[in-house]
Amino acid sequence: MLITADMVWLWHPCEGYSRERLAAICGAGLTPVQVCDLPDISIDDKFWALLREELLPARTLRLLACKWAESVLPIFETPYPDDAGPREAIAVGRRFAGGDATEGELTAARAAAEATAEAAAEPAAELAAGAAAGAAARDAARATAGAAARDAAWDPARDAARDAWDAAWDGAQAAQLADVRKAFA
Repeated sequence: MLITADMVWLWHPCEGYSRERLAAICGAGLTPVQVCDLPDISIDDKFWALLREELLPARTLRLLACKWAESVLPIFETPYPDDAGPREAIAVGRRFAGGDATEGELTAARAAAEATAEAAAEPAAELAAGAAAGAAARDAARATAGAAARDAAWDPARDAARDAWDAAWDGAQAAQLADVRKAFA
């Protein structure tokens, strides 16, 4: 299947993509794998264009979502090791994709996972509020005690941390794009 500018326009792209820009990018049409290789399109926009039931079967999209959700389960399971709700929801999603779970089982698993997320969100919000208060106190102390000297060391450390985060995020997205490419092969 070729992805055309008219097709993408009907999917309501963001404001950065005029009809003219889409025509310049897609021309007479691109295969999904060619979309994966476009150098001047953000990876987020590639996902937006490719992860559609018009291009991939719902089963494939569900299995990709399960794979990606499972890859970040340790982030949840570290603070909540006894809560198997998200893992069970992913398992039901896989079974549903294979035709081995009902719509009702999928709905129940989704509801259980959402309840888990809501229960985890409140303590996380409290921790975030405490961290913000602590950060405000640290900032006040920093402002009164030689901020210029500390800022000279803080800026490179913050930049290095941001660069490490960006590299990890880029690596994760590149791996996910490779999964999408395989789905079209």
